[in-house]
Amino acid sequence: MRRHIAMLEANIARVEERAYRSAANAQKLQARLDELGLHGSSVAAGDETSQVHAVHHIDQAWCDTGGVYVNGWAHAGPYPVRRVALSCGGERAETSEFVSRPDVLLHYPDLSPEGAVAFKIYLACPAYLPLTLSVITDAGSGEMAVRLPPPDDAEKPDATPAVEGFHAAMKARKGTVMELGARIVGTMTQGWRSRYEPECRYLGNDIHPGPGIDVVGDVHTLTASVTAGSLDGVFSVAVLEHLAAPWLAAAEINRALKMGGETLHVTHQTWPVHETPNDFFRMSDQALRSLFGAATGFEVIECGMAFPVAIVPPPHMRHSDWLNVPFGRGCGQSYIRARKVAELDQVASLWEAQDLSRISQDYPKPTSR
Repeated sequence: MRRHIAMLEANIARVEERAYRSAANAQKLQARLDELGLHGSSVAAGDETSQVHAVHHIDQAWCDTGGVYVNGWAHAGPYPVRRVALSCGGERAETSEFVSRPDVLLHYPDLSPEGAVAFKIYLACPAYLPLTLSVITDAGSGEMAVRLPPPDDAEKPDATPAVEGFHAAMKARKGTVMELGARIVGTMTQGWRSRYEPECRYLGNDIHPGPGIDVVGDVHTLTASVTAGSLDGVFSVAVLEHLAAPWLAAAEINRALKMGGETLHVTHQTWPVHETPNDFFRMSDQALRSLFGAATGFEVIECGMAFPVAIVPPPHMRHSDWLNVPFGRGCGQSYIRARKVAELDQVASLWEAQDLSRISQDYPKPTSR
């Protein structure tokens, strides 16, 4: 979307941009390009005879302490672009591998087909130093400071509406609510008992005993710990990824719930490995729909993913399509709120043959402090 907005702005700027033919108008051109979010060059240092005035736009970028990656487009007016280089802190990387950008050419009809190029460059360089982009032609080169796209700080949806909706529904029912994995295991976990009492009867469940745990038991066999059809609500936060067979847990949650009871789960779609060795899964919203859908006797009320995160490849993998990995969609949070609408008599699965009780006991035990 940002790229196409830039193209529209470039269309407005096309008449002013023709000033690349006159070095005397370079300062005026630069001011106009800055205003539009495009970036133009002056004559390259050490190349006083060059009349090349280049324009570029960065579509996407990421950087860390190991280097910076940018992709975007550039043109140099009537001069075909031969190479594009990125430099920083004494390091430099060049590319002559381009792809065409017909969308750019639509807004610059005076350019030749080779006049606008799309480039991708990764530069291993020191962090936090200024970047310079060089557009190199047969007539000389134009250099310009690289300005990375601003961070996307627009407010993103999260699981809060689903959590609050479940919370309100439980308090209205004034019933029994069980939290799975209720034991406090680190600084990023919290107790939820106070959010439900006194209106609800709160039960904290975990595979290990501990403060605030009312029911010690395995979620895979939940109805061995609580009476089937006795719970008004079951919820968990950052627990499903630690279950060896979450599909069996979903079936057991159905059996433990009253008809019309609700279940809420917040887990991770993208997250670092944690609480090993029992860190088994990462789940998208579609995975949660599969677990808590019609096949397991539920109807989905709310479901989604939130908290965008990026995966940055290690230095030895920074080549080819690996450089685009940080632009892929990753979410730190996935969530679902669902209602029981059917009884589930049994789940036929080869996974039931596993010793899930033993595997569950592998979860890290409480440590003395």
